[in-house]
Amino acid sequence: MPTVAAPSTLSWQQEVGLGLLGLCGTGALWLTLSRHGVGLSPDSVSYLAVAQHILEGAGLTSYHGEPLVSQPPLYPFVLAGLMRLFNLDGVAAALFLNLMLYAAVIYLAGTASFSVTNSFGLSILTCLSVIASVPIFWVSVFAWSELLFIFLLMIHLNLINNFAINRKAKYLFLSAIITGCSCLTRYAGVTVIISSIILLLLLHIKNLKVGFARCCIFFLVSSLPIGLWIIRNYVVSGTFLGPRMASVLTPHQVLILFGDVLLDCFFYPSAKLSKVTWIIFSSLVLTAFFFFLGAYLYQSLQKKMFELTYTPIFIIVYSTFIILSAVCVLYDPIDHRLLSPIFIPLVIAVLCFFSQFLHFSVRKESPRHYRRFPVVFGLIIWFAYPAVATTTLAIEAHHNGQGYQAVHWRRSETIQYIRQHQAYFARQPIYTNDPEGLYFLVHIQARHLPFQVRSSWPESGQAYLVRFKHAYLGESLNRVEQLKSVAEITSLVKLADGEIYFVKRRNP
Repeated sequence: MPTVAAPSTLSWQQEVGLGLLGLCGTGALWLTLSRHGVGLSPDSVSYLAVAQHILEGAGLTSYHGEPLVSQPPLYPFVLAGLMRLFNLDGVAAALFLNLMLYAAVIYLAGTASFSVTNSFGLSILTCLSVIASVPIFWVSVFAWSELLFIFLLMIHLNLINNFAINRKAKYLFLSAIITGCSCLTRYAGVTVIISSIILLLLLHIKNLKVGFARCCIFFLVSSLPIGLWIIRNYVVSGTFLGPRMASVLTPHQVLILFGDVLLDCFFYPSAKLSKVTWIIFSSLVLTAFFFFLGAYLYQSLQKKMFELTYTPIFIIVYSTFIILSAVCVLYDPIDHRLLSPIFIPLVIAVLCFFSQFLHFSVRKESPRHYRRFPVVFGLIIWFAYPAVATTTLAIEAHHNGQGYQAVHWRRSETIQYIRQHQAYFARQPIYTNDPEGLYFLVHIQARHLPFQVRSSWPESGQAYLVRFKHAYLGESLNRVEQLKSVAEITSLVKLADGEIYFVKRRNP
């Protein structure tokens, strides 16, 4: 790999250009969300409820009054601040925050790319890649904490790159503060701490005493906020990170799923592949992914270009964390949302590698008249599928909405029926396969269907059961059939998108 020239700084005209790209991205996001608003999932409803409780003085509690422990608190705190500052409701505050963060992420991705590649052209390509990316656009459509996490990660990436180049302590200290904030946004922020410590040790390989001291300072500053939060969690709930269930996926299934999502990010919709082809392609993509990262990291270390090493280190650490978590803990399957934080570092690493190594070799061996063809062909491959997929997603979100803002939820016959008979349903507890939907759309606090059948259900003796056909956890018809072994379940009303039952516990 040829040596990269000492980084210069962006001119104000170039910074304005990156900022305009950020505004263009925000304009596209606004057009997407202007009709139905920001998408809301169960996690989104929980965040909005916590933000509202903060403003009401009820503390960090969820919509059903329990302490917030499963997620860190920074995102709902930011929402609460916007709600108070601009007199907005939670949904409007989430939309406003996403619009601001999306523009900032695009701009910061460009500056981070420039700090690594020292090329304004590659910075432009990075910004365009972010605008066209399915993972970043997907998390920008919903009221999720990932976009705030990515924003903090981009600030951290710029700061840690500046420290790698200039070795000024102020960049390291500011980076540690931002890392602490990222940990308070998502628990996966611990990967930023680990990656930064690895980089610091590499930077001080010839003076490990100084490197170890700086690692200790960085660790103390960055881990103090999340450490205090974890202690608080244990005090209020008896768990450090909330209750967790064991995963039902094997390591092989998790790895194939990881490769599948990577394939779907850049090249081809994996849902259109046969099962055998899907496994083969996912395996090849996964192998190529880690081989590329290893080669890129090796080249950077060989040339002692430490400003290039952080992106592959973070990608490897974060990917390992997600894979191990999916193997050990039951939560959402690996998807675009979970892998969105590594997308921009991966784009920067790929563009830097190809421009500094492969493109250099191709230009050297190719006739002068044909040197542009590989670049043009590569750009077509790079942008073709992501641009089409993101545009399709934007059109769908504009016409139909996402999550609980979707048209089918707003027109739900089940929701309308409960809304008309709300006083009637207040007489007994309610169980449902989508309590967050009931809370957001009808302002009724309901409980999840029990994951395990127990003879004491329902604890109150009698209850209502609302089963949505298109809930986030599925229609749950099998769960209802299982619960009939411990309770008498009588159908009260059947509707187009759901069914309402009356439940009475059987005598033992």
